[in-house]
Amino acid sequence: MINKDIEQVTKDDLQTLVDNAVLERKTLEYKQALPSNSDSAKKEFLADVSSFANASGGDLIFGITENKKTGAPKSLDGLSIENPDQEILRLENTIRDGIEPRIPSISTRSIPLDSAKVALIIRVPKSWSAPHRVIWGGHDKFFSRSSNGKYPLDVGELLSLSSLFIFPCHPERSEGSPRFLILSGPTFLRHYSRNPLRNHRHSKWSQSKA
Repeated sequence: MINKDIEQVTKDDLQTLVDNAVLERKTLEYKQALPSNSDSAKKEFLADVSSFANASGGDLIFGITENKKTGAPKSLDGLSIENPDQEILRLENTIRDGIEPRIPSISTRSIPLDSAKVALIIRVPKSWSAPHRVIWGGHDKFFSRSSNGKYPLDVGELLSLSSLFIFPCHPERSEGSPRFLILSGPTFLRHYSRNPLRNHRHSKWSQSKA
């Protein structure tokens, strides 16, 4: 992730990533082009976005060509887009409709380049509503990230990630308390009821307390 407020990021910051050969990592990924409207492209895009939210957050930067083998940026080529705001809206709608629960506070910005092209950054925060799953087109998978990029979560990892949210340390936010339910709100309750792994975890926890 670029260590700047997204509104302060400039083309010089992006060029510095290229000049210094800053590798893709857990919180940073480069894309040469925007995702198309095909189902497969949207699922790949949503997997990238949700993986950041389920891990440590990060920046997804479009308009930088990377070396597929090393993850190093090769050039800041930019994107030829007639209406960047329209593309941003398309991507934001895809994220909204294709990931459950919705990821709060995602920021998206286009950055003008000298060549009359633009680069585009999507900044995804680490989410405290995790885990988020990709639901586009009947897809039903969870992803996270490591230094080597995104990967699908297995059952054990998903249970571990779920428990971080279900059993917070603060005594007033223990599961089942009215304060916890109020703070969590309907989004949590809907996701909790639809997630069999969470229900299974809750059942085991309840039995152990009986």
